Amino acid sequence: MLEFREYDDHAAVVRCNTKATETVTIPETYNGKPVTVIESKAFQNCTQIESVEIPESVTDIQDQAFSRCLKLAHIALPANLEHIGTNAFGGTRFLASMIAEGGMAVYGTYLLNGKSVSGDFTLPETITLLADDALAGSISLGDVTILNPALIIPEHAVYNQKNAAGDYVYSGTIRADEGSTAQAYAEANGYQYAPLKAPVLRGDIDDNGEVNSTDAQLVLSAFAEMISGNEHGLTETQFTAADIDEDGELSAMDAQYILEYFLNNTVLNTPTDWETLLAG
Repeated sequence: MLEFREYDDHAAVVRCNTKATETVTIPETYNGKPVTVIESKAFQNCTQIESVEIPESVTDIQDQAFSRCLKLAHIALPANLEHIGTNAFGGTRFLASMIAEGGMAVYGTYLLNGKSVSGDFTLPETITLLADDALAGSISLGDVTILNPALIIPEHAVYNQKNAAGDYVYSGTIRADEGSTAQAYAEANGYQYAPLKAPVLRGDIDDNGEVNSTDAQLVLSAFAEMISGNEHGLTETQFTAADIDEDGELSAMDAQYILEYFLNNTVLNTPTDWETLLAG
């Protein structure tokens, strides 16, 4: 029923007999090698199968692997997929039922199809993998906020359209943590990128873009509240900016460091960075 191709360290499903019916179970190994790939169009036009069981060994489902399997309503996907190709489940009841229910197709932690999304969109941290064309071709797709810093994003998973030259065009902004896979994806494709959190300016408690004596006074006031047994009253961002020596605590020394930084850089016109100040 299934045909396989052997490689040095793994095996792949390359074809399913189009006369196969009902349930197909892919084995975890073939000739002692782990089955890790379902190759492009392997199950295409197997119109009579209704269910496919895929073992946990599979990490790669390639383009159109199950396309036009018209009766296919159930697929057990493994938990550690690393790649889902373009239109891998196109034309299946499996995909259509998910889209009909929620407007997009999410299976576990995988976004299979979100082409109906319009406007700004947030991908929750629970999503670990985008299919190759998960957010592709939606003209009205706006900014995309990605909360999982390690999200697996294929090369052309996010775009509005292709222009006459064949270039992928996306007019929105990718918003994600600095250092995330989403930032790397945006920069590699020439897309606009914005960090989720603006960098905290050390010492700038009132968030006015400057470090001055007012900031030192705010730290002293917060410290005074603490030693009186009260809450310090600072937000998480303010506390981070106020903890100059990064010891996880608020103290009078933090206020002193801010005042010295202000005096050196503004009053005395002696440029001094925080590392030099703390080392002294």
